[in-house]
This record gives sequence, structure tokens and C-alpha cells, in this order.
Amino acid sequence: MKSFFCILFTLFYMNVVSAWDEANEVHNDAEYKASFREYKGLALQGFARAQFNLGHMYHKGEGTVQDYEAAFNWYMQAAEQGVVNAQFNLALMNVKGEGVAQNYIRAYMWWDIVASNGDKDAKNQRNLIQKSLTFSQLVKARELVKECQAKSYRDC
Repeated sequence: MKSFFCILFTLFYMNVVSAWDEANEVHNDAEYKASFREYKGLALQGFARAQFNLGHMYHKGEGTVQDYEAAFNWYMQAAEQGVVNAQFNLALMNVKGEGVAQNYIRAYMWWDIVASNGDKDAKNQRNLIQKSLTFSQLVKARELVKECQAKSYRDC
């Protein structure tokens, strides 16, 4: 019985890896619509990197109509699974007000989270946005960082 589950898991894993490879190949060939469909199928299954790529495609309008709200939502799902690029892009979208109301406090929060993983660009962006925050906003942003990390990036 144990070997049956091992075989079942292996087949499932191979199917996901195969679909991932196919999606990347199509995306790299600039066949965006086909790539979009592949990523969406994987993203709906909870595959974090596919969620990030789908967010990117919505953000840039590649293979689909540009939709900042959809991009933000897919980035959020990937960010909740620890995808650093998604967390970085959430900060950018908060600064620009793309798909969400402009919010420098949340931008600081995401960039601080990414910077804590050693990303120098995030550290620079966090330091720049910090100059736009009042003292009370900075305190709030730092509280949000702690809360978000304590929740393992869920519902940030």
C-alpha cells in the first residue's frame, strides 16, 4: 500500500513538473496566450511560482488583458507562500497604487520583509520609502512587518 502511494505521488509530481516545463517553454517562445493557460492551471493548483508568473502576466498584459487587481491577487497568493519576487512586486504595486489603493506603509512592510532575506534592492527601496513616512506611519509599518512574519505571510 505504501508503494502504491509513492507511485501515485511520483506520477502526480512528474505531471506537475512536466506542465511547469511546458509552461516555461511556451512562455520563453513568446506564445503568451498558451503560456498564460498553462500557468493558470498550475496556479489554481497552488503552485507558487506559477502564481507569481500569472501575476506577472496580468501585470504586464502578456497573454491576457492587463489587469492590476488580478496581478495583485496572484502576487499575493505567491507571496503568502514565500515567493520573494512576488513580495517585492506587491511593494511596487502599493507604491504605484496598481490594483490596490496607494499605500506606502504596506510598501515599506513588503520591502522590509524582502530586505530581511538579504535583497539589497528591497533594502534600498525600503530606505527610500521610509523618507516619505511620518514617525507614526513608520511605527505602524514595522508592526505590520512583525505581524506578517508571525503569520508566515498569510493575510498580510
